[in-house]
Amino acid sequence: MTANQIVLVVSVSIIKDEEVLMIKENKSDVRNKWNFPGGQVETGEDILYAARREVKEETGLDVELTYTTGIYNFISSSQDQVIMFHFIGQVTGGSINLVEDEIIDSTWVKVSDLVKSNDDSLRNPSVIKQIAYSLVNKSYHPINVFHKQVVNKQKFIITPYIPKYAEQTVEMWRDSKERAIGQKENHSFESHVHFLNHILPKQYQIDLALMDEKVVGIVAYNEKEISQLYIHTGYQGMGIGQTFLQKVKEQSSGRLTLYTFEVNENAQRFYEKNGFTIIGRGDENEENLPDIHYEWTLK
Repeated sequence: MTANQIVLVVSVSIIKDEEVLMIKENKSDVRNKWNFPGGQVETGEDILYAARREVKEETGLDVELTYTTGIYNFISSSQDQVIMFHFIGQVTGGSINLVEDEIIDSTWVKVSDLVKSNDDSLRNPSVIKQIAYSLVNKSYHPINVFHKQVVNKQKFIITPYIPKYAEQTVEMWRDSKERAIGQKENHSFESHVHFLNHILPKQYQIDLALMDEKVVGIVAYNEKEISQLYIHTGYQGMGIGQTFLQKVKEQSSGRLTLYTFEVNENAQRFYEKNGFTIIGRGDENEENLPDIHYEWTLK
């Protein structure tokens, strides 16, 4: 049996009073199956950060990762080779809020009962039960066996745009966009700089993400919409985009809209995981590509 691709996945056992949190998935291939909170590691993303991010996105909980039960290698139902990093976490904040359409229920299960669960009710039951036995026997490993990515030792800052960063910003913006949609930018570099310095600021606040004076992200927004949001291709998955969105949401009127290209599946997944829903589709853009209109509302 040959796997289609290798997929890196993280999952987390959230433990409270000898119980573990399970979520019920509603995906087409695993409908009504119970699983640990988790998901795919994004390109360039730190594994520990990915685990905390997935828990937050799927459950609304903030967790501290305390231990790991190990790394699991198996073939998924879609014939992909999965390498899964499983962690144990403790809740440090937040509350259960199943905001994703793909998650329809959650429950706390005694760890000892999880070992005896019906296989048909679980996603990848052999893997889940292997993890459950480790939980029952407290067969853990210290979390420090995982080293953070070296790049994550650097800190990014969010700061208002100033023209001295114009060329860096446009270079990053064009490269990120071209890789995302698979076609070259229509406008010249010079006209793009002019747009950034003289046209975009008339309607939007522009913020940059900087890391040691290097531009690694841009967002242009006002209280009602996000016009542009691009992250340097070498720094995606580090929380820059989520930091941008958090700030924009806090300064919004309670409702935000934005457009993204249909071909940009990573962007769609990112926005949907951060509470945006589709309200329309079209193709009225300079690139002549199908696009998706998203909306976020304060709840």
